[in-house]
Order: sequence, then structure tokens, then C-alpha cells
Amino acid sequence: RRTVPIFATTYNLHGRPYCGENLEEWLRLPRDSIPDIVAIAFQEIVDLNVGQVLAASNANRLVWERTVMELLNIQLRQRGHGSEYVLIRSDQLVGVSLMIVTHNTVLPRMRNISSIKHKTGLWGMAGNKGAVAVSFDLDDSSFCIINSHLASGTTNVAERNDDFYNIYTNTRFMRNKGIDDHNYVLWLGDLNYRVDLPNPIVRDLVWKGDLDGLLRYDQLKAQAKQGRIFRDYQEGDIMFPPTYKYDTGTNNYDTSDKQRVPSWTDRILFRGQGLKLCAYYRDELTFSDHKPVSAVFEAQ
Repeated sequence: RRTVPIFATTYNLHGRPYCGENLEEWLRLPRDSIPDIVAIAFQEIVDLNVGQVLAASNANRLVWERTVMELLNIQLRQRGHGSEYVLIRSDQLVGVSLMIVTHNTVLPRMRNISSIKHKTGLWGMAGNKGAVAVSFDLDDSSFCIINSHLASGTTNVAERNDDFYNIYTNTRFMRNKGIDDHNYVLWLGDLNYRVDLPNPIVRDLVWKGDLDGLLRYDQLKAQAKQGRIFRDYQEGDIMFPPTYKYDTGTNNYDTSDKQRVPSWTDRILFRGQGLKLCAYYRDELTFSDHKPVSAVFEAQ
């Protein structure tokens, strides 16, 4: 019986290419244990314009891959770990991209690695929204990691639920293996669920630090409680302010004409006996109009 440390993170890039920004704080590995598995989920890795939806470029993804791998391996060398991180799977559906990384020493213990892309935009015809999922076996346990970008818009709760259900029921791997047929599941992404309160009230509660008052009106928690989404899934306690939407390059919530309501759109949920959440937090990068959200797990 082994303990498998896992680091997972999700970040909506707002279509911005990497231009040398300092990402060390965001991609810092846990101090007490070096993760065997690193999962990095991006949304809007390209601009979601018509041209990209029809034929998305992978140029941004390749730059992010090189940058992420370099940062992870620098940390391994600094800690004298004696192994190297390798990218075992990276896939992209328009703006949704998922990287799965492991040590070269762990790789021989892995098998049956496969990935699936599933469109949910325009009734399943367009990839501007959807999911990328990766399945693999590590020793005697099976893992599924999903990155999804669900329907946007404050009032589009039913559309988001439909997107979730569509991905949940139609994602099939080898031998018709479904998401919940795995021992452990991590579901990351820009799930786009909002806070159902008027903008001035939300901003006032954020300013006062009353996160519990806000979370009572969180659409994802409300829909899950009603059994419409994420049955049997867990999420860590949210101890950080809403992660969306910021003026790019600042820590100011949206000052544009649209004045979007601050919300926890970026989430990480999980299921599986023997999967322990050790940390759940956000980082303070101002690169995008979202903040990245990360989680540290231990799987038995």
C-alpha cells in the first residue's frame, strides 16, 4: 500500500499567451512531499473567437508546456530529488487543455493511459466549451482527471448542469470505462457557476470577508445539494475570495460596463475512498481575469 501525492491546479488564461511572467508562486510544489502526479488544467488557452473555435492553434499550449515543465523540474533539482518530471499526456479542445505529469521513476508503474475530448458548445457541435479527460492506472488503482469549461452567463444554470451531465455520461475510455468507474476522480475547471446575489451586495460581502454569507448563494453548492450535479463528489472548504472576474493585470473586480458579479467559477472537486484533500487554495497572479485554484491530495 503506497501513498500517492497529487498536485492539481486549474487556471483560465483569458486567451493570453505566456510572456515571461513569474509563475513560481503558483506552481510551487508542496513542501512536505513531492507530488507523484501533477495535473494542470487550462481554460481559454486560446482566444475563443470564431477562427480558433473552427481550427484552434496549439502554439500557446506548447509554450505553456515548456514553461511548466521547466519550472517543475527546477524545483526537483533544487530539492535533490534525483528524478525528472515527464509529460505523459497533454491534450487540447480549443481553449480547454489538460497536462498530466509524473516522475520518470513513477512512469513504469503506470499503464492504460488514454484521453478523451468532448464538445458541449452549440449542442455538442462546437468546442468553445467542453472537456478534456485523462484516464490511467497507477499500480492497482485507476485515476480519471477531467478539465471542463462549462456554459457561461449568470443565469445559465440549467445549461451548465446540462454540460456537466453531458460530459459525465458521455465520457468513455477504453473498454467503455466511464468516469465513475475509476477508483479516484478529480474534476477541475472553469465550471462557471456564479453567486446568486446582486453585484453591490456581493462586493460588500467580499470586502467584509463574509465568505460564508456569499457561499450560501453559490450556484454550484446549491445545485449539488439538490442532487443535480456532482453527486458523491466532495470539495474542500473555500477559504478564499471569489476567483472571477478581475480587471486583467490588477486585483480589482470587474470595473467594465458589464460589472460581472464576483464568483467562484474555478473549482476542484473529487471522489474516491482513500483520497484525502490536504490543501485547497488560490494564488494571486494578475496575469488573467481569473485567479488560479490549486489542491493537494494524497491517494492511498
